[in-house]
Amino acid sequence: MKKIREINFTEFSTIYQQHLIADFPEEEVKPLYVIENAFAANKYAAYILEEDSQVKAYATFMWKDKNLQLLDYFAVTRDSGRGQGIGSFFLQELAHTIKVKGFIIECEAPEKARDKEEQEIREKRIAFYLRNAAQMTTVTANVVGVDLRLLYMPIEAGLESINIETDFLSIYHNLEPKEFYLKSVKIVS
Repeated sequence: MKKIREINFTEFSTIYQQHLIADFPEEEVKPLYVIENAFAANKYAAYILEEDSQVKAYATFMWKDKNLQLLDYFAVTRDSGRGQGIGSFFLQELAHTIKVKGFIIECEAPEKARDKEEQEIREKRIAFYLRNAAQMTTVTANVVGVDLRLLYMPIEAGLESINIETDFLSIYHNLEPKEFYLKSVKIVS
């Protein structure tokens, strides 16, 4: 039976080493100490989807105000078989489990892809979130040199209840080291 469970930093650090650093491009992987500091400051949470004691998927969230969160990392583990509905199930269960207005989602901008193959992967990722009730916004951002499109997943309140640009920046600018994130996280449009 599949179940969702919030995990602590120690459990997350294992996920980080075993899965996250392989699942995401190097430029998108925060140093573990940044995440540890955010956990310690109660600005970060991690969840896993388990079945038969095996991690099938994981997600992390960060926030300034816990009522609105940013989906920081979301992935189905490689050995769980991607493209089989696990991600959709997990995302929908998270939406029912986490009591917030909603969460902001970052996706790499398809128009900034290096090639056609990468562009298609980015478009598929956005389509996945849209199929699962996320809404596309008109806001694009640049985080540590990566161009991103921002989406919003309404849970208890719609997009009109937030200021996507201000709220997105405030979440990142709340992380340590502040100077780094103040310089390297920007709204592009």
